[in-house]
Amino acid sequence: MNDPVERSRQTLRTVRALTILGAMIAGFFFLQPDVTLAMQRLDQDRGRLHSDEVVFATQATIERERTRLLSRHRSIADGEAQSDLMHKLALLARRHSIRVMAIDAATIATSPLQHRGPDGNLDQLRLRIEMRGSYRGLLATIDELARISDAVRIEAPSLHWDGTALGASVPLFILRAHVVNGSDVR
Repeated sequence: MNDPVERSRQTLRTVRALTILGAMIAGFFFLQPDVTLAMQRLDQDRGRLHSDEVVFATQATIERERTRLLSRHRSIADGEAQSDLMHKLALLARRHSIRVMAIDAATIATSPLQHRGPDGNLDQLRLRIEMRGSYRGLLATIDELARISDAVRIEAPSLHWDGTALGASVPLFILRAHVVNGSDVR
């Protein structure tokens, strides 16, 4: 194996291997920042893609909520909540054998500006409903009143015994469109 041609080939293979190894090492050090940057961009893109997948997955829920809120806004803007409340209160009273003793709207103790909604186009009408009936009937009525409309909000109802019957006092707020000189402000 002392053949000079063979040695020359061996040397050429060694030089070629060292050159390739040197090129790989140089490439590693010169291209490493670019590779790291590309990996970081890839991770960011994966994060954005995952974020978009989450948004698309919740799109149906968001659309349902949007539809519900548009319906709520329409019913509040149309002022149907008050008449709807009275109609449903009559039905609930009949269904649960409850007597509505009084509906007092004169208990507004705060200025109208404190009732104004965040956009300035809504007012709150404050009512207090006095009812008499059985414990079960009163609780069922109060529970169903709370779910009548998004425009109706019950605030801390109370039960009391007046010596002859069980009663309930239900303070509530009804959101309605702000009225100026008999017309809606929108």
